[in-house]
Formats: sequence, C-alpha cells, structure tokens
Amino acid sequence: MRQASPPIPKAVLEQIAIERWESEGGRVVARNELATVRRMFGAFAAGNLDALLETVHPDSHWVYYGANPRISKAEFTGHAEIRAFFERILSRLDLTAFNPVEFITQGKTVVVFGNESGTVRATGQPFHNEWVQKYVVEEGLIVQMTEWNIQTDGGNQH
Repeated sequence: MRQASPPIPKAVLEQIAIERWESEGGRVVARNELATVRRMFGAFAAGNLDALLETVHPDSHWVYYGANPRISKAEFTGHAEIRAFFERILSRLDLTAFNPVEFITQGKTVVVFGNESGTVRATGQPFHNEWVQKYVVEEGLIVQMTEWNIQTDGGNQH
C-alpha cells in the first residue's frame, strides 16, 4: 500500500510563486500578480522607493481615497508622482506597523486588506488606519492602484 504524500505547506507554495520569474525583452518580469504586489510591499517596508518603483509601470495610475480624519482624494500618474506620494508618507509618518492582512486575487487583480499604525511626526499623535488596496498587474508591473483608507483611532494626520 502506497502512502500518500504530505500536502505542500501554503508558505512553500507562495514562495514558489514569488520566485517564478521569466526573462522578457532584456528585463526580468514577475509573472505572478500576487508576487509583484508582495515585492512592492517588501520594498515599501524597507523604505526602498527605487525597488518599489521597479514593480510599477511607468504610466501607472494610482487613486487614494482617505478619511483620516477628513475626507480626501488624490490621484498620481507615473513614477515621479507615485514616488512623491510615498515620500510624503515616509516624511510625515513614523510607521510602527504596516500589516497587509489578507490578499485576494482574481485574474490580473489583487485586493489587499490591511492596517497601519504609527505616530504623526508634526503632532506626535498616534494613529491607526484600516485600508483596502486594489492593484491591477499586467506583465509583472502594477498598472493601477486604488486605495480606500480610514482612520479608526488616534490623532490628526494632516
């Protein structure tokens, strides 16, 4: 009697997907949408905006909807504007936690539910935000991102 193989752990399967690469047109491109978004999060966590932008298409369009504490909307297109968006976050906030909690994928789309906490540098006030981010990934690059972000606890970020 043949013994069944043990199931492959989820973490191993995710790592395999992240490491699945393919050379295309002289540049290395991730072929897995989830892997691309995870690489972008890793670069953000490391504060490496150059590596972050390597996951973003040069003509990518990002939309941010916030209510922390007042309602706002901002749009960013292209590497320069997207870099400025992240530079503003990193200069204004001391993040003590940035937690992508759940990833849902469907075709080219990756939706991420998460939260973040920290301190506003200008005021010293703590904050906690809950967010949802929707990414569209084509040929290994993020071509679109929309974020809905709401402050659930803490001080004024503005």
